[in-house]
Amino acid sequence: MPPPVSQYFLQRWHTTPLPRLIDELAELCPDRPMVSLPWDNDHPVKGYRDYSIAEFAAAVNRAAWWIELQLGRAPTPFTTLHYVAPQDLSYFILTLAAVKTGYKTLTCHPSADVDTHLSLMEHTDCHLLLYPPCPNTAAIRKVNSIRALKSGLTALVTPTLDDWLSSTSPPVYPFPHDLASILHDPFTVIHSSASTGPAKPILFTHATVCLQPLGFGKIRDPSHVNYERWRGQRVGVLTPLSIAAGLFPFLAMNFCFDLTLVLPATSGPMSATLMDHLLVHGNVSACILGPKTLPDTCANPTYLSNLRRVRYLAIVGAPCQPYLAPLITAHAQITHIYGSSESGTLPAEVLPDPDDWAYLKLSPEVPHEYRPVCQSYHELVLLRRPHGAAQPVFAMFRDQDEYPMGDLFAPHPTRPDCWRYCGRRNDLIGSEQGLFLPRDMEWVLEAHPAVRWALICEERRGGLALLLDLIPDALEKGHAHDENIWDTLLPLIERANALCPIPAAIRRELVLFTDSVRPLPLSVKGNPQRVRSRELYRADIERVFGCADREGGVGMPLPSPSP
Repeated sequence: MPPPVSQYFLQRWHTTPLPRLIDELAELCPDRPMVSLPWDNDHPVKGYRDYSIAEFAAAVNRAAWWIELQLGRAPTPFTTLHYVAPQDLSYFILTLAAVKTGYKTLTCHPSADVDTHLSLMEHTDCHLLLYPPCPNTAAIRKVNSIRALKSGLTALVTPTLDDWLSSTSPPVYPFPHDLASILHDPFTVIHSSASTGPAKPILFTHATVCLQPLGFGKIRDPSHVNYERWRGQRVGVLTPLSIAAGLFPFLAMNFCFDLTLVLPATSGPMSATLMDHLLVHGNVSACILGPKTLPDTCANPTYLSNLRRVRYLAIVGAPCQPYLAPLITAHAQITHIYGSSESGTLPAEVLPDPDDWAYLKLSPEVPHEYRPVCQSYHELVLLRRPHGAAQPVFAMFRDQDEYPMGDLFAPHPTRPDCWRYCGRRNDLIGSEQGLFLPRDMEWVLEAHPAVRWALICEERRGGLALLLDLIPDALEKGHAHDENIWDTLLPLIERANALCPIPAAIRRELVLFTDSVRPLPLSVKGNPQRVRSRELYRADIERVFGCADREGGVGMPLPSPSP
C-alpha cells in the first residue's frame, strides 16, 4: 500500500515545489479524496461529491495547457494574471496552473471594491484579466467595471469549474524545477486587509508556501494542535478562497494532515444559510470560518442547533463576538486559526476547557514573545529561529530577525501561555490618561441589535466620544425608534464603561450617529478603518465636545427614519 499522503508529502516537501508534488501525489494516491463540493449549488440537499487528488491534479494540468494555448508561456518571468470569480475551487486550480506556465496570479477579497482591484493591478503591473462565465454575479459586475476603467487590458473568459473538473485526463504539464532553484521565485499575490489605508500587494514565494506546513511538521508533540485534532477528517472551509485564510488550508495544510476540505455552495455571498447547508449535508467534523455569519446563525434556532453537528468551530480573521460565545459553546467548541497573510498560520493548541474559548495558546515550539505595550496589553512578536516552527514570515522579510504581529493580547488570569486577543496596536487611542484600547467596550455596544459598528473616537476631560453606525433598516424594524433606543443602549453603555481601562466614560451627549451621506470607510474585511472614520466625522466630534463643555451635556438627536 502507498504511504499516507501526509507521510509522502512531508518527505518530499523539502525538495519538491507544490505544483510538481501534487502531480506525484496524484500518481501515488490517485483516489484519495482532496475536496468535496455540492452536487448542485442550488439544491445542497442533494449532498456532496468528493474529488480526488488525481482529479484535482488533472484540473490544474488542463488549466495550464489552456493558459499556454490562449496566452503562451509568460512573456516575461512571473507576469501577473488577475483572476476574478465566484469563490470556488477554480482559484486554486488557476493559481497552480499559472505557476506551471511561468505566471503568477493576483486575487482579491470578495469584498474588495473596484478601486482596490485597479490599485493592486497597477502595483503589480497587471494587464491580464481572467474570469469565468458567471452572469449576474458580483464577480462579473466587478469584471465589467475593471474592463471599462483600465486601458490596455487583455481579458479572457476561462472555462467553468465543471470544465476544469471534467472526467478526461490531460497530459501532465511539466514543471521540472526542484525547490532549491525556485525557492524565492513568486508563487502568487494576495493583499493586505487595508485596516489603516489602501490595500497593498503581498507576494508569496515558493519559500513562503513551503515553510507553512514544515513549521507544523517540526512540532514534536502535535497532539494538542488544532489541525492535528482534525487529521484524516472532513473539514469545512467557509472563508473566502481568494485570500490567505482560504489559500493556506488548500495549498499544503490539507496534504500535511490528510484532510478532505469541504466547500459550501457558491450560489451567493457567504451567509448563515450556506453555512447551515454545509453543516447539515457536508458531513464535517470541524469548520474553519470567519465570525461574520455567526450573529445570523445564533439568531436562528435551527441553525444554532445544527452547530451540534461539528465538534469544533475554528474562528479565523477576527475574534468571535463575546455575546455570541455562550450560545455557540453550548453546541460546539470554539478554537482559533491564528496568523496573518505575512506570517502564515501559526500552530495553535485546542484548550481543554471550552470556557477558555477567547484565549489563544500557541505551541511552545513557536519562537515568540508577548511584549508589554501598555496596561495589561502585550504585543505578539515572532522570532527568527532557522530550525524552529512558524518561520514563513522570515522568508517574506528575509532581513528581519523578529516580526511584530501588531495584535495586542491580555494574559489569562490563571493559565500561563494563554492570551486573549484584545485588538490591534493601531486601535490604541491616545488620551490625557495615556494609551488605551477600546475594543472590549466596543464589542459590548455591538451586541445591540440595531448597532452595526461602535467606534470610540477619543477621550477628553474624562469623556469618550462614541460613533455608532446603525444597521440600515434598524429604525424600520423597531430596534431604534426616536428616543426608545436609549432604553436599550444605556445599559450597554454602562457595561462598556465598566470595562474602560482609564478613568473615563461614554456620556450620552458625546454619542454620535453616522449618516448615509458619509458611510464609514471600511477595510476589505468589511470592518471600519478607525483613523479614516474618525477624520470623516472630525467636525462632529469637535462639536459634541464643544457642546459638552459649554452646556454641561446636551443629548444628540437620533437619526430620523428614512422616508
